[in-house]
Amino acid sequence: MAAEFSDDGSRSRMQTAQRTSEWLAAQIEETKSKVAEAEEHLRDFVQSSGNVFAGQDATLEDTRLNQLKLDLARIQGERIAKQTRYELTLHNPAETLGEVLDDPTLKGYQAQLEGLRRDKAALETIYTPKHEKVQKIDAQIGSIQKAYDSELTAVVHRVKNDFEASQRQEKLLNSAYAG
Repeated sequence: MAAEFSDDGSRSRMQTAQRTSEWLAAQIEETKSKVAEAEEHLRDFVQSSGNVFAGQDATLEDTRLNQLKLDLARIQGERIAKQTRYELTLHNPAETLGEVLDDPTLKGYQAQLEGLRRDKAALETIYTPKHEKVQKIDAQIGSIQKAYDSELTAVVHRVKNDFEASQRQEKLLNSAYAG
């Protein structure tokens, strides 16, 4: 019954992670299409206005500006993806995040915890909860659970830090582009 419950929970987390991944892919594609559309409007404007400065003879500043524009579009797409992952950590249990489901350290802790809990259940059929062997397994479960929780918190902090770093990078590029 415990294995079935665990499998059901894993299946549910995988479905949530897959739906999130599909949503993120759609958001990135939408952002790319908006950038392409904006570039097309700019080209149309340049052709219709007859601006000489925006023609084929681009200066070094024009090239740099175009590079900043491309970098800004790329970092905005990355920031959107990272923001979505971060917002998922705020509104969903951390155990459902793809980063958590794929982390080998957390998988190892989960396997250890499941094994110890099975051992404890077997011992409790023979001994009382105050018996030395049961208490020893309880102590092991407590220490592994603490390590698991600590690693889980670290994964969530990494997601948050990735988002904040991306946000700072976007602000710097925005300021360089505006300049």
